[in-house]
Amino acid sequence: EDKEVLAFLDNSLNGEWEISMARSKSIAIGLVREFQPDIVVASFAKNQEPGDDICSILKSDMNTSHIPIVLMTLEDDKDVITDGFKFRADYFVTKPFDLFVLRAILTNILDNRRLLQERLTQVDVVRESKFLADVKRLIKENIDNPEFNVDELCGLMSMSRTSLYSKVKTLTGMSPSDIIRDIRMQRACELLLSNEYNIMEVSDHMGFSEPKYFREVFKKHYGISPSEYIKKHNGVKSV
Repeated sequence: EDKEVLAFLDNSLNGEWEISMARSKSIAIGLVREFQPDIVVASFAKNQEPGDDICSILKSDMNTSHIPIVLMTLEDDKDVITDGFKFRADYFVTKPFDLFVLRAILTNILDNRRLLQERLTQVDVVRESKFLADVKRLIKENIDNPEFNVDELCGLMSMSRTSLYSKVKTLTGMSPSDIIRDIRMQRACELLLSNEYNIMEVSDHMGFSEPKYFREVFKKHYGISPSEYIKKHNGVKSV
């Protein structure tokens, strides 16, 4: 009978979703682990040993535990359904079943999962925005400290150098040292246009050992020298 059910489901649903069929538990588990499907539909037999059924095995594996599982059984019995949920199934369908109902169940599970992923993505975006805001805030708060560097930033963020580099690089395409230099250059522009400091003083204020190196870094960053920048903006203080 399971063969007939498999053939029926394959013929009925294959046009809507990409479906992989398995005629044994071991093959099914292998397919799920390899291809990470969006949902699993499996038969459930009464009196299975806990931990030996496909649902328990997949739900106990960190690599597959997130995948929704719909269990199907011939038994229209509350005890059987209760047993199914004990095995951590996400939904239960009794056979014979209505194809339209099954399709609606699968669609609903997938839609709910998609919505959850979108919400989690939105949360991640907020977290990432806060993370970058914190990084930039800390750099700006310490911008007048010529000794401030990536190691200091790691300490303030309570992160290892590797972790900070990886996260910043992923989110911005820049290294932490690049961001520190970028913010320092922005601050240097503000000081150059303030009419309060000359180029040598700005260089010293930004922690450069020599004005020559400061001019090289500034020109590489903006394409013009500090003196050319001052002339170009002619006292404009916003950069």
